[in-house]
Amino acid sequence: MHVIAHLWDRVSGTQALPPAWLIGLTGIAALLLVLNTRIWLWAGKVITIAHEGGHALISVLSGRRLDGIRLHADSSGVTYSRGKRNGPGLVLTAAAGYLMPSLLGAGAAWLLAEQHLTAMLWLALVLLAATFLAIRNVFGEHATAKGKFAISSTKSVTGHLLGAAGGVEAIFSVMALRDGIMPPTMNLVDVDPEIAALGMDLVPNKAEKADINVVVSNSFGFGGTNGTLVFRRV
Repeated sequence: MHVIAHLWDRVSGTQALPPAWLIGLTGIAALLLVLNTRIWLWAGKVITIAHEGGHALISVLSGRRLDGIRLHADSSGVTYSRGKRNGPGLVLTAAAGYLMPSLLGAGAAWLLAEQHLTAMLWLALVLLAATFLAIRNVFGEHATAKGKFAISSTKSVTGHLLGAAGGVEAIFSVMALRDGIMPPTMNLVDVDPEIAALGMDLVPNKAEKADINVVVSNSFGFGGTNGTLVFRRV
C-alpha cells in the first residue's frame, strides 16, 4: 500500500515546468515532423492511433462491442465495433475519432500548464497501451512473406454481380483450393507506391500455382453489409 500511495503522490503531484527553451525546441521539432512528408508518413501514425482510439473508447462507453482496430501502412486505420445501426451511440462513436487528437492535445497542454507533467506522461502511456491491446493486424509478418500470403481480386473479370458476387467468389475460392491456382488480379498496372512498398503478392495479371491451404473470401457490400467466408483444405 505504501508503494501505491507513493506512486499516486508522484502522479497526482506537481512538477517544475521545463525551461522555456526546451518547450520552444519541442514545438519546432513537432513542426518539422508535420512539414516533412517523409517523416510524417511514420510520425503521423501517432495521430492515427489517437483517432482510432477515440472511436474505440466511445464505442465502449456507449455500450457497443469493440471488435478491434486495424492500422494500415498508409497511416489510415479502421475501428470495428458492433451494436445498434442507429442512435446516439453510433453517431458519437463515428464522431469521436475526429475530435480525439485535438482533445488529447488540449488536455496535455492543460496538464502541462498546471504543472502535472508526470500525470500527463502516465495518461499518454495508459491510453497508448489500451489502444495497442485493441489493435488487430491479423496477418502480421505473413502478409509480406512470398509464398505464404497473397491477395487477388476477381471482380475485374466478372464485374459487380451484386447479390451473386459472394457466391461466385466462394466458388472461385474452392476451385483455388482444389487446383492449387491463385486467380489473378487482372488489369492491375499502376500500384499505389505505398502499397507496392509493403511487398505483398497481389497476383498481378497472371494466375500463380501455389500450395494453398486456406482461402479467405471477403464480400464488402453496399451499406456496410459485409461477409467473410474462410475455406480450409481438409
